[in-house]
Amino acid sequence: MSGALDAIFVFPPPALTSLAWPYPAPHHLSTFANARGFRADVLDLNREAAHAYLDSPQFAARRGRARATIDRLGEHHGEHVGEHVGGRASLDEDQRSSYRRAVFDAMRGDYFASADGRQALLDGSRETDFEWLLAEVFLYQGRDLAAPTLAELRASLAAGVGADLLAIIGPLLQRAVVDPRPRLVGFSIPFSAQLLPALLIARALAEQLPDAHLCFGGPVVSLLDQRFVEGLLGFEFLDSVVINEGERVVCQMLERLRVDEREMAGIDNVVHRSPTGVELRRSPRSAALRLRKEDHFRYELPADQRESTVLSVLHSKGCYWGKCTFCDYINLSDDPRYRPRSSDDVADDLAYFRSRGFRQFDLITDALPPRHAAELGAALGERGIEDISIWCYAYIDARFTLEVLRTMTRSARWALTIGMESANDRLLDYIAKGYRRADIERFFATVRELDAGDRLQLVVNVIIDIPTTTLAEAEEVLAFCSRYTDVVSYFNVSYFTLTSSSEMGREPERFGLTILYDRSPTSDNDSASHQQVNTVAFTAAGGFGAEDRARLTRGYGQLNDEIRRRRQLGGWYGRILAGDVPASARVRFHPREAYEVHPLPASVGPGCLLWIRGQASAKQVSEGFAALYAALAGRELSLTELDAALAELVDDSVDALGVIQRCCHAGLVASVEGSVDTTIFLGRNEEPHPPA
Repeated sequence: MSGALDAIFVFPPPALTSLAWPYPAPHHLSTFANARGFRADVLDLNREAAHAYLDSPQFAARRGRARATIDRLGEHHGEHVGEHVGGRASLDEDQRSSYRRAVFDAMRGDYFASADGRQALLDGSRETDFEWLLAEVFLYQGRDLAAPTLAELRASLAAGVGADLLAIIGPLLQRAVVDPRPRLVGFSIPFSAQLLPALLIARALAEQLPDAHLCFGGPVVSLLDQRFVEGLLGFEFLDSVVINEGERVVCQMLERLRVDEREMAGIDNVVHRSPTGVELRRSPRSAALRLRKEDHFRYELPADQRESTVLSVLHSKGCYWGKCTFCDYINLSDDPRYRPRSSDDVADDLAYFRSRGFRQFDLITDALPPRHAAELGAALGERGIEDISIWCYAYIDARFTLEVLRTMTRSARWALTIGMESANDRLLDYIAKGYRRADIERFFATVRELDAGDRLQLVVNVIIDIPTTTLAEAEEVLAFCSRYTDVVSYFNVSYFTLTSSSEMGREPERFGLTILYDRSPTSDNDSASHQQVNTVAFTAAGGFGAEDRARLTRGYGQLNDEIRRRRQLGGWYGRILAGDVPASARVRFHPREAYEVHPLPASVGPGCLLWIRGQASAKQVSEGFAALYAALAGRELSLTELDAALAELVDDSVDALGVIQRCCHAGLVASVEGSVDTTIFLGRNEEPHPPA
């Protein structure tokens, strides 16, 4: 076989991350292969397919169904349902809910069909908007695909699911994959919800490219139970699975495919078929990939998309702590030892991309060490860079001194996701975090003393229900966090998940865990479906009920609300809600084109649905408020001027402060005294206002 390409690396849908955050692995693989004399390219199907969907008959039909529901329920005159309102039969609660959902779908559909909506996808639409866009056709259906068993995958393929998806992406596959006829098509799969779409796409490509080698790789398959990985080769159209780091492995595979040798025996970390069954030879640690200066990628985008794109830049592999008992990330590398690139190399990459128009970066590292952070900050300063944003993971480390943080923030705005997990000493020891509550207090005190504003923002991860946690311990951690709402930008709360590849999953008895059932790929037990395909169900001593867990979750939500009130609108949001607004303060309202108003028919209920373009929720307001806001849209007024305007628009009984407070709640205030209402820069899958 001789194609125009040696390899193409595909990133399949659906990935519930912003389209403004391209997944880096396929680009790293492509650049690595091209630097060694091969011809490789990348197809980001998650990005391309989302935009193809907006031009598809399927999307038009979806919008049409929403409009039909609005017409049918909004003009309801048929059989009497409930009591009459204004001479018209009212709808029951389920119908009213369906009507509101249809209006919401129609508004979203119209928005994403517009030029502004398409640009919002590139700029980084809120995750809930993106999930709504992918849900129907891109096979994101919650439980069914969140953690599929092999039996579920086989049944889905046999049932013929995915016809709409394949119809939408067919032209993309033809142009980018089939026509160039690559020797190898590699699928990079970081999320378990991508498994079924990847299998559907691979099966379709196998029919058109019978000589191509089709391969799966990425974090999901690398962390799977080996029996599950071997089970994937039960799909005859799939030729191999690569586990752990793929750069060196892919190049060895391409060397064989160039001479038409399809047998992959003898290549480390490739799961492949042999005459005796499925085989895997794991690489020795000494053979692990070393990071070299040329092993980075040069990612290009149209100039108008670069400033809004969050670009990933490799800093290191492995974790410099690497001892957390619940973590399985260290298993993604052939060598778990910490292997950083030099700070000058990373700074050179950032400087190059900044010269190309990129401003936002994700530093790929399990945890950024303080010394490297200071070196990188200094190196960026030497290159004259001070206007970029960098997101990365960091560890509670006493070496993050005031001087280190100052060096970092002089050259960039930083958003650090801190894997704190808990602030209880017993639990920190249980999961081997390597620090104590006093260390966390000192770190937060240093950040507070720095007072860097938006130059340093902290997203703090908290696991509410670490095994053996008592209710008193969980409440203690919540109370601890409540002391630092002036330091933390967002508390990212999660529930504990036990994975089979973590230390706790491998040795559950040592941690007081009792495994409930075998979460193996051979199990057809329907109860084995979880959030991750390598999740293990367990019980442990201690713990607390679902009601308490929900109450604690709400508690962290209240802390995030407090943080938002402090920071939104440049700090004015909280002051407005507290009534602390001087008469001279100037308030600017969003312009009319920034929102939509949909009147509700009498059969549905009173008022209007108000939807701010690009936001993820519609709010029901009175017709009077909608009319009042329409008169204020786009204007900039002080409280004194607003009082005068309201007297003309309504009457003297309407309070200016009350109007501003309601507009703040509705998201209609654009700025106060020159502040800008912008989203806090956060990491992947993290949003400043989590869904209720």
